[in-house]
Amino acid sequence: MTVVIVHYHLKPGGVTTVIRRHLEACARAGIRAFVITGEEPPESPGVPWETLPGLAYDPPGPPVPPETARERGAVLARDLAAAAGRLTGGVPFLYHVHNPTIRKNSALCPALSLLAGEGARILLQTHDFAEDWRPDVLIAGLPYPAGCRWGVLNGRDFRALRAAGLPESSLELLPNPLPASSVPAARPPGGDLVLYPVRGIPRKNLGELLLLARWLPPGLSAAVTLPPNNPKDAPLYGAWKTLGRELGAPVAFEAGLSAPLDALYARARTAVTTSVKEGFGFSFLEPLARGVPVAGRRLASVVPDFEAAGLSYPRLYSAIRVPPGLFDREAFGARLDAALDSVSEAVSAALGGRPDWLPERMEEVRREALPGEGTDFGVLDPAAQAEVLERAYRDPAAARALEAADPFLLDWWEAPPPGAGEALDGYSPARCAELLAGAYERTAAAAPGAGAAPDREALARELLRPEGFFCPGL
Repeated sequence: MTVVIVHYHLKPGGVTTVIRRHLEACARAGIRAFVITGEEPPESPGVPWETLPGLAYDPPGPPVPPETARERGAVLARDLAAAAGRLTGGVPFLYHVHNPTIRKNSALCPALSLLAGEGARILLQTHDFAEDWRPDVLIAGLPYPAGCRWGVLNGRDFRALRAAGLPESSLELLPNPLPASSVPAARPPGGDLVLYPVRGIPRKNLGELLLLARWLPPGLSAAVTLPPNNPKDAPLYGAWKTLGRELGAPVAFEAGLSAPLDALYARARTAVTTSVKEGFGFSFLEPLARGVPVAGRRLASVVPDFEAAGLSYPRLYSAIRVPPGLFDREAFGARLDAALDSVSEAVSAALGGRPDWLPERMEEVRREALPGEGTDFGVLDPAAQAEVLERAYRDPAAARALEAADPFLLDWWEAPPPGAGEALDGYSPARCAELLAGAYERTAAAAPGAGAAPDREALARELLRPEGFFCPGL
C-alpha cells in the first residue's frame, strides 16, 4: 500500500508531531509513505517529499471569495495529482489529508472535491472543526468535499459528523499515538513543580493557571514550557507574563527553553491543564504515560474518551465559579454580546445565510456564560480574568470568597499517582499503527467518489453548544 500525506506545512507543532508519528506507523506496517507540504520543511520528514506553494496558508486578508477559491482549487488539484504521481512513480495510492476543513488554504477543499470526483481515494483527518467556536477559520460559501473517508480524534467529533449526515461506515476514529519514548520519569517524592507542558497560546487559558497558582504552598511553583509560535499570540502571552510578575505569582514561563522536557517531568509533582479547547488532549494523556498525575480543567469534549479507556482523573474540575463583585459584569456582558454577534455573523456568512436556530442558540450561550452568579472563570475574556486575578492576589476577602465557591482550590495540585497501566495500551504506537493501517485499507477499498459530504449547518448546530464556549478559545 502507498499513501501520500498532505498538510499545509511541517512546522513544529501538534499536527506535525502527529504526521511524524504516522510516518513511523507506516514504516512499522510496511506502508510506503510520501509527503506533500506547502512550505519547505525545517527538517526532513524522513521520507521523500515535495513542496507545493499552492498548498501553503493563504496570505493575511479577508476571506477568499468562493469563485476564486474554486479557480485556485482547480490548479491545486492538478498540482497535487502531478506531485503525487512523481513521488509514487504512478502506482495506486491514497491521499491522507490533515485538517482540510479550516480556512488556512481556501483552495484545498475545492481541490479535494475535484480529486475525489475523479476517483482519488482520500482520507480526510480533522484535528479541529472550524464550526467548534473558531469563527476566524470558517470556510465561506463552499461545501466540504464529498466522496471521501473521514477520520477524527475523539468520540465527540465522531458523533458530530454522524449528526451532520455521514454514516458510521464512512468514519474512522484515529486517536493520536503516544510517543514511543514516553516512560515514567525518575522523580523524587513530592516534587517541587506543577508542570504545564504546552505552548502558551490563548486557548491554553494561562490566566486560569495564574489563578490556580495563588493557592500553591511555599516550595511549589508552576511552569509553562514554551512560548507561542504565532506572532499574533505574543501580546496576550506577554500580558500574562507581566501580570504574573506584578502579582508575584509562582509561575515560570518558557521553562522548556532552559531545561529538557524530561528534566522538567522529573521534578513534576503534578501536571496541570487549564486549556479550554483541545482536538485530542495530549495534556491529559502524556503525563500519565510518564507516571505524573494530571490536575486542572476537565474538558467534556475529550476526557470521556480517556475515562472510557480506563484512565482516571480524580483532580479535574468542570468550572471555577467566580462570586459576584470580582469583575465588572456589565462591561464583560457588553464584550460578550459583541463576541457572540461576531460568531453569529461569521457562521451566517460561512453557511450563506443565518440559520433559523442560530439567534436562539446564541442567546442560550449568553445566558449560560453569564448566569445570575458564579460565572465560570474559563468563560471570561482576558480583561475580566485579569480583574479577578488582581482581586484574588491583593484582597484576602476575595480569595476567601473564591475558596468558599470552589473548595478544591485549597489543594487542587494534590493528585494520587496515576496507575494508568494497561489503560494506555490503546494509545500505544503499535495500536495506533493498527488503526491507521485499517483506515487506509478501508479507504483504498471504497468505491471511487462514494459518500456524501457532511452538512455544514448540521455540523455547526451540533458543535456550537454552550458547554463548548470559552472566550479564551475564540
